[in-house]
Amino acid sequence: MTALLFITVRTYSSVNNMGKELGAYVENAYDQALVPTIAFPAVTADIKAKMKELEAKYPRSKPFKLETISFTDKYGHAHENIYVTPQNIHNDNHVFCLDTASVRIDLQDMNEEGGEV
Repeated sequence: MTALLFITVRTYSSVNNMGKELGAYVENAYDQALVPTIAFPAVTADIKAKMKELEAKYPRSKPFKLETISFTDKYGHAHENIYVTPQNIHNDNHVFCLDTASVRIDLQDMNEEGGEV
């Protein structure tokens, strides 16, 4: 079975236009999505590319700071969350938070093997 991550995105309106545009992009692309664990680095790379694009589009705004934090859930599955804030010591508002949760059981695989649901 392929390990999957379920992604949820929380965006915040207390940011500038650059932050709102990044938050909307991430929410539209990844909120309520299932992503294979091995593909998660591509999600991070896509977000970093969008951040770089928006920083060039809005040169007068403070650049973004991306932080990735790894967690292990109570079942021993590792997953990462992404938090983006402006690079400003006086502003600690999040632009968005991308939270992941490990999918423990794939019911489709269970049905194919003849298990009960």
